[in-house]
Amino acid sequence: PRVARIDLAEPLFSVDAALEELDTVYLQHAVYFHHPRYAAHLNCPIAYPALLGELISSAMNTSVDTWDQSAGATLIEQKLIDWTAELIGFDQEADGVFTSGGTQSNLMGLLLARDHFCRHCLNNHCVREQGLPDCASRFRVFCSGNSHFSIQKAERCSFG
Repeated sequence: PRVARIDLAEPLFSVDAALEELDTVYLQHAVYFHHPRYAAHLNCPIAYPALLGELISSAMNTSVDTWDQSAGATLIEQKLIDWTAELIGFDQEADGVFTSGGTQSNLMGLLLARDHFCRHCLNNHCVREQGLPDCASRFRVFCSGNSHFSIQKAERCSFG
């Protein structure tokens, strides 16, 4: 009911009023993943260095879609990927990308597997340049019934 009563066409004219509304409709009822008695389900407890990094990242609002807008952020990301790959024991040819979580990672994994299969098993077919091959409707994903719900969603996006 508190959320339903909010009139989005009527702005709040003070920071105090906005913080009060935030407190009553969200903060008082939020799940606090950093609470000592919280048993992790999906979200990990917060890490204060990561929180500080997120604050700085949000304040900078860097657009990372092109090199000219994100050279510094791109170099930092690549350094972290190289460092992580080395910790895992991968060779210098390893590469990667950070994702926001399991759902995006599952989609990325299926897209990479699909593209690799097309390139290596379908006469060097490049999905990016040629689209899905005619036989894509026959592609299948095999996984356990206990797999994450995002696998089914990612499959629909990956294979048309």
